Amino acid sequence: MLNLPVIKKMAALTGLEYKKLIRQKLHYTGLGVVLFFTCLSSLGFIMHRMRNAKKKIEGEAAAELLNGIAFSMTCLVPAIYVLFPMIISIFTATSMAGELQNGQMRTMLLRPVSRWNVFFSRFFMMSFYSFFLVIALLFVSYSCGSVMFGATGDVVIFGEIFLRNGSRYILPEKVVFTKLLLMYSFACFSTIYLVAMNMMISALTKKVSHTIVISLGIYYTSYILSSLSFMKHIHAFLPTRYLDIWRFAVVRDIPWDQLFHDCTIDICYIVSFLVIGGIAFNMTEV
Repeated sequence: MLNLPVIKKMAALTGLEYKKLIRQKLHYTGLGVVLFFTCLSSLGFIMHRMRNAKKKIEGEAAAELLNGIAFSMTCLVPAIYVLFPMIISIFTATSMAGELQNGQMRTMLLRPVSRWNVFFSRFFMMSFYSFFLVIALLFVSYSCGSVMFGATGDVVIFGEIFLRNGSRYILPEKVVFTKLLLMYSFACFSTIYLVAMNMMISALTKKVSHTIVISLGIYYTSYILSSLSFMKHIHAFLPTRYLDIWRFAVVRDIPWDQLFHDCTIDICYIVSFLVIGGIAFNMTEV
């Protein structure tokens, strides 16, 4: 049975954390990075389209396959690998470890609220903010792509970009918008994983710089090792092994069993991160 007083208290704390984020104008920084990234990607896409104007892929003009949906799909790949992990790591470290480090958390804990409520309110707030970043990228990239290249059309899927293999095929126009929304929805789920990991490391280290270095070090080291074939025997144990669930969205026939398998493992990681982080936060002297 749901405990309504606890839910209301959590909602109030999450709202308070959101107001602090707005007051500090940190969310504008993240949005600004997304806009800058989209502008640079637009320039690269335009140059690529011009240089391949006469090229054909499976009988279709390459220029026609480079449309707004293709642009938005392509933008997500570097964003989910590099952009979002950096922003989420920095902002979560500032929100959690930063207040532990400078003593602001002591004032928060003087209120009649449990530490678990405070911890999870930060987690919910940063999760919502990560969703905001993903949705902002979807809106900005698709809007820019539609204006510059056309709103929709068939999309060519290059395995080197989306699937880490040499496959190449064309998705028909009737399914590409659904595929686009699925990609970004799965990306939102992946950002929850990143927030939970950073929350745990923040509670353990209590230092902003340590949180950023350790979390990004773990994240990028895992991805680097996962790309090395001679490290294949440890791939199953890497924290990022099952994080690329957004890739399933661009497969012609989505392997739902594999998707649910990977999501289940990711959820286990998320729960573990939150339990360890929550326990560490409850044991912290502030």
